[in-house]
Amino acid sequence: MVGQGKRVLTPAERAERAPLDAALSYAALGWPVVGGSTWNGRNWEWHNGTTRKPTAELAPIIPRDFATTELNQITRWWQPRQVVMPTILVVTGGRFDVIEMRGAVAVKVRRSTGFRRNRTPVVFRRDTDRAYFFTTTGWEQPSDGFGDEAGGVKLLKPRSLVLVPPARLPGQATALWWVNPSEVKGKVIDYDTFEKFLRSVFAGTPDPDKP
Repeated sequence: MVGQGKRVLTPAERAERAPLDAALSYAALGWPVVGGSTWNGRNWEWHNGTTRKPTAELAPIIPRDFATTELNQITRWWQPRQVVMPTILVVTGGRFDVIEMRGAVAVKVRRSTGFRRNRTPVVFRRDTDRAYFFTTTGWEQPSDGFGDEAGGVKLLKPRSLVLVPPARLPGQATALWWVNPSEVKGKVIDYDTFEKFLRSVFAGTPDPDKP
């Protein structure tokens, strides 16, 4: 007698589970997550199961201090078939820091030899044209920035919130992983190494990791 295997989910069911599966995968890396307001096609809104309330911008639906890696709590927040599914936000400063930059600038960094050899998770938001590079923690923004041509490149403050996929965004835009955490087994690049890449790219000096 052939045993019954686990039922295969339909495409619609997989889509419904995608936020929960993603949130659980981030938690498995030790990344605290918290729910954020949701883009409904017109504005950001918060939903508690019975009441909807617009928010001026993307915002956590509960204080960021409640961000967690606890699986049962995450499952309650992102259970499938909710009327409004919360956006997934991760909190910086604990397991990782994040450096934000414009898309065109990020492409230069992404193409550098040093970065290709030392990849780190990178998420890109099409709605804001911003990329977010994940690094190790414990550093401060250099007093001179990251180079003369690195305008707009900044190290986010600890306890900042970063939107991660999947997510609905204004203008039917998407958020996507340029480098998915699973591709690098959840490892993030050393900040000092990454800063050297930035300075070499923006100053036009030789790539420090290029032979």
